Amino acid sequence: MGYLALLFCVAFTVWLLRKDVAIRGRLPRALWIPLLWFLMYSSRPIARWLGAGGGATEEEGSPIDAIVQFCLIAGAFVVLNRRAFPWGKLVSLNPAFFVLFFYFALSILWAIYPFIAFKRLFKEFGNVMIILVILTEADPAAAFKTICIRCATVWFPLSEVLIRWFPYYGRQYGNGGAAMVTGVTTQKNSLGEICAFFGLVILWDMIDRYRNRTRGSPRGSFWPAAIVLAMGMALLLQSQSKTSLLAFGIGVAIFFSAGVKLVARAPAFFAKCIFLAVAIGLMITAIWTITVAPLLESIGRDPTFTERTRIWSTVLDQNINPIIGCGFFSFWLEKGPSVWREFVNFQMNTAHSGYLEMYLDGGLIGCALLGAYLLYTSWRAAKLFSNENTFARTLFAVIMMALIINFSETCFFRLGLTWCSLVLATLATHPLILRANNMEENAESYSPEPVSATVVESFL
Repeated sequence: MGYLALLFCVAFTVWLLRKDVAIRGRLPRALWIPLLWFLMYSSRPIARWLGAGGGATEEEGSPIDAIVQFCLIAGAFVVLNRRAFPWGKLVSLNPAFFVLFFYFALSILWAIYPFIAFKRLFKEFGNVMIILVILTEADPAAAFKTICIRCATVWFPLSEVLIRWFPYYGRQYGNGGAAMVTGVTTQKNSLGEICAFFGLVILWDMIDRYRNRTRGSPRGSFWPAAIVLAMGMALLLQSQSKTSLLAFGIGVAIFFSAGVKLVARAPAFFAKCIFLAVAIGLMITAIWTITVAPLLESIGRDPTFTERTRIWSTVLDQNINPIIGCGFFSFWLEKGPSVWREFVNFQMNTAHSGYLEMYLDGGLIGCALLGAYLLYTSWRAAKLFSNENTFARTLFAVIMMALIINFSETCFFRLGLTWCSLVLATLATHPLILRANNMEENAESYSPEPVSATVVESFL
């Protein structure tokens, strides 16, 4: 029965993809690079799909994944060079982001395993190049939509099949022994994240095509996207990832808020208020979690995030340099065994908070640079927030969703769908990129013609 369901899943996915190709056209050759990258980082490592394991330790990694990653990064470099990308002006896309990036490059000097830190940072720069392949397309928004929608079309049906008929692949047991659904990912929160981000992009695409429809265009063209979206929402509920569900709800509310008359009068001001509300809400939640949650736990109550307070306190008890941290991606290589001794049932390689992880990697300097980067990026995206440009609204929603998810999960400078989406929003909020993108003319279909130099020329 399981293999019959898998066969039906493959046929159904092919049907959905053919429908999407009929709407958007075939994918240009260059975009296969980011498509494969997003497919890889929105699911489990390739080595695990092949049953070869994912690398026994952080030091080893997986040779299979490393080879594929290097090939995709090399391909992105070739594509950008052919498009004459002005590398000298790369930093101008988001100076605050690259200052933080350069600080982590400097932190290799005091990392316990500098070569491993260098390899991780090389992949991060490769991620930037692959995102630039999307942003140097003639229509970056349409390219991003196409990639996300086709990833969702592949992963959502397959996740349902793995969860129901192949539990060895589609389900896992949590640290406390409770069963959790994971689908094509390795953890329930990762499944929730791909449903949240892909779901937002599908909604954005459906709204754009509805607004730009012409008389006589078949309404049936909306059904394939609606089916994929429904499957994603079902998976989001199954994952029981409360943080992802909250992030998705806020992202959708932000996207649709531009239609409210009060917001439409001052959209940029509204977006800035949303950012401040999210930032203040995260700080209040952090203070509540650290101070109040342990007291409630001591009297037998189980408040939200209680399971993380012990992890956070244990991690903070470790002897690290509070100013500069342990170096990029080095805390768990150096201090991991000390933390693991406090937890009998499992070994972790994440602090379950992107903000805390930033402190572990870069100390107070890293946290300050992260704060500057997030403030600069969010403020710039808020200024571009409008009812007309749905791409700008989606980018702002993506940034806010990433801020929320990083409260309980580590995503900053950790390759995954959340981080890839945030890096895209980080670079795409440059006014020249948004100005070069004409959403109204290209929302209905994606042209497979060779890329224009519109975005590249804007920097020259």
